[in-house]
Amino acid sequence: MTARGFGPVALGILIGLVSLLVLTQLSQRADRTYDEATAIRVEGRRVLTLYDRTTPTSVLGSGWTAPVRGEGSWSTAPEAHLNPPTSSFDGEVLVSLTLASPPRQQPVTVRLGDAVLGAWTPSSHREETVTFVAPRSLRAHSYDLQLVLEAGDAPLRIVKVVTKVR
Repeated sequence: MTARGFGPVALGILIGLVSLLVLTQLSQRADRTYDEATAIRVEGRRVLTLYDRTTPTSVLGSGWTAPVRGEGSWSTAPEAHLNPPTSSFDGEVLVSLTLASPPRQQPVTVRLGDAVLGAWTPSSHREETVTFVAPRSLRAHSYDLQLVLEAGDAPLRIVKVVTKVR
């Protein structure tokens, strides 16, 4: 093979390898949906909602400030409402909330409808992740959870919510 013949062959091999790499990456992301505008990411049974992005009112309910990039949203009322989406799979939902609040004695109660899912008492100014289980019977037909966070008088900051149906 001459030097002139080697160039096109090498180029063809390089193009083939790059194409294979791109197809591999696309196949790995085939089951993921990303919505960068609202920062809602669906990965099978898991849904991540980032509350430091522009989120629609249907996801960030009443009692919150507008989201601040890199910070999240702050509660403005004793009861703050969140409507994090879940996947359409059937089952109970693990709800992981990443929150921050000044340390205090009064716990933050998390409700789904009239049912109390649990409580969290902030121990530092840093972000903390707390996880609760939402029984299958309490899920809305729209697959959104309508959570109420009873924060009392102290401000509460929501950073993200991860829901996972199991």
